[in-house]
Amino acid sequence: MNKYKRYIYLINKNHNENLSTKEKEELIDIINKEEVIEKHLEELLYSADPNIENEKKEHMFGEICSNIMNCSNKQKKDKIYHTYIKYAAIIILPILITFSIIGLNERDIPHEGLVTISAGNGNITNITLPDNTEVSLNSGSKLIYNSLFGSSSRTVRLDGEAYFKVTHNEEHPFIVETENVNVKVLGTTFNISAYPESEKTSIVLLEGKVCVNTKNEIITITPGEKATYEKNTGKLSINAVNPNDYTIWTNGGFYFDNESLPTILKQLSRKYNIPIIIKSNILNGEHFSGVIPDISLREALNILKMASSFNYEIYEDSITVTNN
Repeated sequence: MNKYKRYIYLINKNHNENLSTKEKEELIDIINKEEVIEKHLEELLYSADPNIENEKKEHMFGEICSNIMNCSNKQKKDKIYHTYIKYAAIIILPILITFSIIGLNERDIPHEGLVTISAGNGNITNITLPDNTEVSLNSGSKLIYNSLFGSSSRTVRLDGEAYFKVTHNEEHPFIVETENVNVKVLGTTFNISAYPESEKTSIVLLEGKVCVNTKNEIITITPGEKATYEKNTGKLSINAVNPNDYTIWTNGGFYFDNESLPTILKQLSRKYNIPIIIKSNILNGEHFSGVIPDISLREALNILKMASSFNYEIYEDSITVTNN
């Protein structure tokens, strides 16, 4: 159990008045030695019950700081520091337990912060994570990870589509969290499409092996397989594909496999950074399969138009699509 989890365990046990004398000493020791947790206690103190005047809160920590700063001898300083932190913990913990700690979990502990990488509409963003994993973010996508990424875990949150080349690490699996599906790997190459507005989430594997899990199911896929999660039904399926088709977007193109016209136009809207509005419900039932290379928006629409019965008008700030 790491320090953070142990801290949470002990502080919640203290809330239930089940903490032994030895465990209390351990809790104080953790607070003394872990700067992140000390900061966490201070932040929680200042966000505790609004009826406690800030002046009283400031006085608690002010006394600690002033006594530390007034010590010139390092050894004496360290001794007084830990003594005052101990007394501060005794004062603070009951306040925090009463007003702030209930429901505390590991995510509440302030780490160094979250890092957010975004690819705006019309852009593809390429990044290298701290563990040397390479990621390409498709238009309108966002990747979030803790700045301590790689030190003890490798977890990222994805909204949108991304292509991953994961650095192998048996001790720390690489985990991608999306709205409905999580993917766990050791080291591999794969593509995930998980836009929040999409009806499905898909994972296509190029190399290695990945574990895909939802609330109800866990499956493993191998290279050349695609896992698809249907949001409406909650079902997870696997089928064989050409995985290279699903990474064409990294070079500016599109691949569609029986996709609906609204889904395709949404992708075009993200890439070319312009709203595309469908003004006919009849067109919602249109589906397409094929490839559109890296060409202009008008050329892309004309390719789709050859296989369908719609018209479009391009305005300065939007495009409208109507039935013939």
